[in-house]
Amino acid sequence: MNNYFAQKLIIISFLLFSFTSFGQNNTDHLDDSERNWNDLKSYALKSQLEQLTDNEKYEILQLRITLREFVNKELEIIENLSQNLLTNFVIIEDHFRNEFFELDLHYLDYDDQHPDYKITKEEWVQFHTEKIKNYKISLYDIEIEDMYD
Repeated sequence: MNNYFAQKLIIISFLLFSFTSFGQNNTDHLDDSERNWNDLKSYALKSQLEQLTDNEKYEILQLRITLREFVNKELEIIENLSQNLLTNFVIIEDHFRNEFFELDLHYLDYDDQHPDYKITKEEWVQFHTEKIKNYKISLYDIEIEDMYD
């Protein structure tokens, strides 16, 4: 709202100044008018740029929130399968294998990496779910930055 009034005030002062200097030397009048017009134009552009920047920041924030929700929704299947690890662990590992392959990441099965079972299957699932989630979000963040650069 303040920008609106400031813009109006600048326009009014520009008009008044233009009329008061009308009877003076023509070259001075043109120089003053041109200078005033350039000042007005730069102020208007700065105001529009600030508004555009604020709108863009809001858009980026909304996009990031939506993408995070999407990634979380995607990984809900793992969360649901994790409720019964004894039965579903093979399915979960298969899902991890596919996800890691799609993301072009290396995946090593639980039994191959932890034959001594030092880490529980619950921890394993949680760790790999977070890894997928963080990696996907980082990829989306890179795309967003490229898009708004």
